[in-house]
Formats: sequence, C-alpha cells, structure tokens
Amino acid sequence: MHKCQISIFYSTLIVAVLSFGLMIFLTPRIKEAAIIKADHSSETVFLPFKSNDARTNGIYTYKITLKNSMLSSGNYQIIPDDCLISIHVNGKEVKHLWETGKGCDSKSGIDINLKPYLTRDENVITLEVENTGGYIGLQFVDTTFYGAYQILIPFVLCVLSLILYRNVRVKVCNWLKNLFWKKALSSPLLSFIILILFFYFSGLFIKDGSVYRWYFIWMTVIPVFITCCILIYRKCIDPKFSVTIFSLCTCLCSAYICYHLYDQYSYDVEAHVQYIQYMIDTGHSPNPAGGWLFYHPSFYYRAVAGFWAIASYGRHLNFEEFLKISQAFTLTVFIVYCYLCIMTINLVFRMQMDSRERQLNNSHRFAVLLFLLWPVNAIFSGRIGNDIFFDLFYAMAFYWMVKWWYSQNLKNYFLILIFSSLAVWAKTNGLILIGASAILLICGFFIHYRRKPIRGIYYKQALLLTLAISVILCLSVPDKLMRLRSDPDTPLIVSNATGLGDELRVENNFNAFLTFNPVKFVKRPYTSALNPALGRDNFWHFLLKTSILGEFQETSTLLKVSASMLSLSLLLLMPLFFMGIFSAIKNVRIFLPVIISVLCLIGSMIVFRLNYPFSCSNDFRYIFPAVLPFCVLTGMGAGFDSKKRWASILSTVTVILFTSIATAYQILLVFKY
Repeated sequence: MHKCQISIFYSTLIVAVLSFGLMIFLTPRIKEAAIIKADHSSETVFLPFKSNDARTNGIYTYKITLKNSMLSSGNYQIIPDDCLISIHVNGKEVKHLWETGKGCDSKSGIDINLKPYLTRDENVITLEVENTGGYIGLQFVDTTFYGAYQILIPFVLCVLSLILYRNVRVKVCNWLKNLFWKKALSSPLLSFIILILFFYFSGLFIKDGSVYRWYFIWMTVIPVFITCCILIYRKCIDPKFSVTIFSLCTCLCSAYICYHLYDQYSYDVEAHVQYIQYMIDTGHSPNPAGGWLFYHPSFYYRAVAGFWAIASYGRHLNFEEFLKISQAFTLTVFIVYCYLCIMTINLVFRMQMDSRERQLNNSHRFAVLLFLLWPVNAIFSGRIGNDIFFDLFYAMAFYWMVKWWYSQNLKNYFLILIFSSLAVWAKTNGLILIGASAILLICGFFIHYRRKPIRGIYYKQALLLTLAISVILCLSVPDKLMRLRSDPDTPLIVSNATGLGDELRVENNFNAFLTFNPVKFVKRPYTSALNPALGRDNFWHFLLKTSILGEFQETSTLLKVSASMLSLSLLLLMPLFFMGIFSAIKNVRIFLPVIISVLCLIGSMIVFRLNYPFSCSNDFRYIFPAVLPFCVLTGMGAGFDSKKRWASILSTVTVILFTSIATAYQILLVFKY
C-alpha cells in the first residue's frame, strides 16, 4: 500500500471515530421518564410511550429527566394522546405558544422551542396530558437536525489538522492552487457558476410569478445540461455521439415537464408533496406516524425544501409554481444522474480497449443509446418523489465501485461508502449498495488472496465497511425502534405496509417466479398495480413491463400499439442481454461489479416480493437502477465478437428498433397523441 493511501486510511478512521464519538457524547438524551396516573400511582416508562390497554379518563402527568447539550437547538415535537394541558421546565411554566387545537393533535402534535427554559445540565420537564378515553401515550421528539453536525464536526477536525500539521497544510495549499489557478479557466465548473450567476441576477428584474417560474426552471436546467455536455465531450470514448443522444434525452424529459402535471404518473405524489410542505413549514422531519410517507428518510425532502427556498426568496409564488419547480428539481437531478451513468458506461468499456476497439466502440454506442432513450425516462424525470435521489446516489456509488474495482484504490472505496450512506439517507433501499460493496469486497479478497500487499488493503477496506455499517445502523435504527415502540405491528422497511389494502396484494408463490408468458406480455400493452388481469401477479411480467412503461395505462390506440411493439422489441433484446452475461462471465474480473449490481437489484426485488407482496412495492421505481447494468450487458451482447456478419447486423437492427420505438413512444406520450 502506498504511503498516501495509508495516511488517507488512518486520517479517515480517526476523523470518523472522533466525529461519531462526539455526536454520541454531545447529543441530548432522556435519562429517565415516569408517568403519574390519574389515580396518583406512578411507573417508569420509555419514550415514545403508548399503553397496551385503555385507561380511565383524567389527567396524566409525564415527568422527563433530560440531559441537555450544546448541540441541541431546543426544538421538540410533542405528540400527546389525547390533549396536552401544560408544560413545565424546571418548575417554570411554558406559555401556550401552539395553535388552538394543535394540543389535541395525536398525529402531528405541536412544535415548540424549549431552549429559553433549558439549562446546560439536567432538566426536569413535566407535561400534563388529558385522556378523554381509550389508550394513553406520549411522544417527545428532539427535532434538531444533527445531520448538519455530522458534516460540520469532520470539517472542523480537518481544519484543525490543517492548522496543526504543516505538511498537511502544504499539500492542501498546493492542491487548491493547482485546482483554482491552473485548471479553473478550463473547468466546466467555472462555466456553470458564471451561467448560474448570470441567470440569477437577470431573474431579479422579472416580477410576474408565472414567467419567473419558467425562467428559474431553465436557469437551473440549462447550466447543468451544458456543464454535463462539456464533461461528456471531454471524457467519453465517442463524444459526439454521446452528447447528441444525451441532448435528445434531455429535450424529451424537458418537454415532459412542460406538458404534464405533477400528478399524472404517480399514485402517492400528494403524500410526497405533504412531506415537502411539512419540511418547508417546520424545518425538521415529521413524526413517522403523522403521514402516509413520513417514515421515509428526510434527505430528498430537505433538498427540495432548500431548492424551493432559493426559488422563492423575496417572492410570493403560488402552489402551482411550487409544484412545477419541484418537478424541475427532479429533472435537474435526473440530468446529473444520466451524466454519471454515461461516465460509468464509458469507464467499463474504456478498461477493455485493445485490439477489439471497433467492436467495443459499437458496444459502447449501443449501451449509451439504450440507456438514454429508455422509454420510461420521460415519466421518471418529471415525478415528485424520493426515488430520484436514491437513483442519483446509486449511480455515484456504482461509478466509484467500478473505478475501485479497476484501481483497488482505498480512496475510491471510501467514496463508495460515502455515497452508499447518502443513498440510505435518501431511501432505505440504499442498503442494497452496502450489500453489493460487501460482496464485491469479499470477491476481490479471494481473487487477490495470494498477493500479500493487496490483501492488506482489503483488511483496511473491510474495517471501513464495518465502520460505515455501524454508523448507518446507529443513525437509522433508533428511529425504527421509536416507531416500533409506538406501533409494534409496524414493518421495519416499508412502514406503511400494514395500511396497504388487499386490492394491492399480489401472489408470491413459486408459480409467480418460475413462469412467464411472452404472448400475454406482448398482447397486453400495459400492466397495472390495481388490476390482476393485466399480469401483476407474475413477477417477471410485472417487472419487465413496468421497467419500460411504468404501471400506468393509456387510452390512445396509437400509444397502445406502440406499447405492444415496445414489449416485443424488449423480448428481442433479451437474447442480447444473455449473450452480454455470457461475455461478462468470460471477462468476470472486468465485469464483476456490473454482474453483482444486477444480481443484488433483482435479488432485492425478489426479497421484497416475498416479504411485502404488494404491487406498489415492486414497480418500476425499484427496478429503475438496474437499467444501467442491463444496458451495459445488452450493449456487450449486441457488440459481441461474432464471425458471422448477419449476427452483427441482426444485433444492430434489434437495438435500433427498440430505441426508435422507445423514442417515438416518449414523443407520443409527451404530446399525448
């Protein structure tokens, strides 16, 4: 291992351990909680508390001993069952600062700042709650955003190391000088910053909200698009072709948000909008039981709330403009996602360039063409929901996973863990990435077992992986445990599964996984999460159909015919996909990250189907990240080194047929023919 990698490893380890230790030590904690019942008897309880049986009517007093800390903002969410009567902190009464009726809100409760009443040491908080019948309970939640400290504390530690250690300071100064003086003028980032500043200051003169809405959208999208085009042109194997198809993809997706409303291809969008509005109004994540999708991690919703704060700064924009700007946020992230995926495709094929350069160029073109013109792209790029953030960080982690596999660089593996953690913060499905990186680490260890220097690197990477898993569990498990305490029947992953009706339940027996009817797959243009007659009970039918068309039905005859043709052309692609798998197995040391990614994603879908047999938990949102490795393998199959010319021509025609129909379908869908 190089000395640089060793210093990076130990520095990272020390910073992570110190940051995590400081977070645990400085976070406020409840030392004791007791309840004085209506009959004046008392018992010790754990918060959140909910009784197992109905209790008598009357006043119940909760006495909480809280050890405060300097990190706490003093903001708390109190959810009583049934009505909050009064709050006392260290004997002082807290004035009624909450809205009328909120004291009896057993779902969202009240948000209150207790900082003026709290001391730095132990505090005694007394809450009187009236029970008007049935169960009793209380949730007392610290709503301070400690995620900011998880970024701030490592930053402070790094700054201290710059101050204390001269050699570190010299290296960082040289790196910054090289970055900002030698590369700045030629950097696409500089172009991006100039465009953003130009558009922003120009927008100050626009007073009409409906005009400003579209101005702000294009002010955001165009600089991101131009920057990505410059980067693709500089770094890709076939830059002109890649930029052309990337531009076509962006145009289709941009046209979609111009012509379609936010709720046109989504079932739970109102719940996502409710979550975003809650974040805008309160500044903190909601109680998981307070809304249909409130159990989701808050990263995406915080980001959209921040994006809206920038868009609406100094302006009064209406609800319609808020919805369209939220769609634009998804489109912007989707453009970056597509750029990252193109870079990953480029990286995979660049590592194989040798005497087969012409064949691999064709494979690269096929993979780019399939991915950027995938038929569900337009729908996905205009949705409001946290899936896009999961896909973004999945793409980031997958890119560095491929890069790490080729370089065995410790820094790359560290970046995998960073982006995997962010994916988990975006959506719990991000745990798939942790599993994929662990499997890849084990495979790499056994491949390089006899090489002692490389083996030492793997030990250190395993330690980093263990540390990352520990941090993720410590940050995510407490919220799950709190939800379980308040509702013991709550599933750990899909917390609203108990509220899903039987009309969404699908089969999860062996027949659902071992059969597939290609005739029905082509004849039935669409599938549906609600209609069993359209094939949702067959795992492979529902997975493949939603991966290209979603779970939404169109009434247009032209669209129905196009959908059936698209289904047929997808089946024609499958032999190329299996040929790509065969080629990848022959070059397993190059393609192992791609193979593991596909297996983990499809495997997780099967596990979800077995544990949560509901159609809405198995639709295109969950399989969409698998499109990238699918396109890589299909591109390899289409460019397979065949000695028969007719086979190469047939492969080319198949790919062009699928992408042509996919492009035509998206155009028809956007303009609603």
